[in-house]
Amino acid sequence: MRVQIERLSLVAMLIVLCILGSTCNVSTKSEPRLAFVSNRDGHEEIYLVNADGSGLVRLTESTGSSKDPAWSPDGSQLAFTSDRDGDWDIYVMDVGERQVTQLTDNPGSDVWPAWSPDGRKLAFMSDRDGQFEIYTMDADGANQDRLTYSEGISMFPAWSPDGSEIAFMTGEPHRWFSGCLIRNDGSDLRCPFITESGNTGAPVWSPDGDQIAFYWERESVFGEIYVMTIDDGRLKKLTQDSWTESPVWSPDGNRIAFAATTQTDASWSLYVINADGTGQVRIGPAMSIVESPAWSPDGKKIAVVSVHESRTEEIYVLEADGSKLTRITNNNFSDTHPVWAPQ
Repeated sequence: MRVQIERLSLVAMLIVLCILGSTCNVSTKSEPRLAFVSNRDGHEEIYLVNADGSGLVRLTESTGSSKDPAWSPDGSQLAFTSDRDGDWDIYVMDVGERQVTQLTDNPGSDVWPAWSPDGRKLAFMSDRDGQFEIYTMDADGANQDRLTYSEGISMFPAWSPDGSEIAFMTGEPHRWFSGCLIRNDGSDLRCPFITESGNTGAPVWSPDGDQIAFYWERESVFGEIYVMTIDDGRLKKLTQDSWTESPVWSPDGNRIAFAATTQTDASWSLYVINADGTGQVRIGPAMSIVESPAWSPDGKKIAVVSVHESRTEEIYVLEADGSKLTRITNNNFSDTHPVWAPQ
């Protein structure tokens, strides 16, 4: 009994010291995790996995497909698109409770959900009125409002870091595109540049909200990375003589990661370039395919989709300097669209 009392006293003392901050080196940070899409169970569903490949969990279960995972800013919820009820609609999951709520319900397709920085709203694409336009709604699905009325289609909504504006692309595929900005209430629409021809990809805001990066098939069949300055719409071409896709800013805004190949190279690689266009370097090995690069929230790792060691798309994680390539999925099906959980 005396020994037991002494042990309890020691535990109590350690707890007090921990609270006072003088000891107890326990980290409150969670293990870095990624949500991703996989068809390993017959159709597309969303899964969760640790950055080292452990702790695989299937999040969505339905008779349809689920895709476009998007984490809420606090990491507690995951918005996604699913056709489980026949049409493509947007749903949100409480990740802790695994509770799913349907947010949209109409005969059209509602896709590409994007959270506002404060987590109160979602922007998305919908063709409910005949062609794809940009809409917003409250995080619970209320107040669904159409923001754009375009000559072509409007795609890829992306909130500015302060939540005041939404960037998007509008136009006709393979003919022309405009990079546009609109206030979150639908006012003050402006399109700083119009492309002459070609195709383009989703706009990606710099962390400070001053610039937008995107790829553009402009001067040839090859797409290049461009950066647009928000204030004056000035364009700067960052890459040369390569076919690039999927630019993504590092969390500190100093670098941009992207996938690229060249006219003479049959393989794809992951590259990093400084935001001013200098210092382009290849990181990691050459691969058959490189898609969807994604920086970890701390900027230390990059996740990519690749056909590298198998015939199917798998997810890899590597250090930001290109070292320590880790394959975190391994099966005979496609694993795509990795999205880091906020930390």
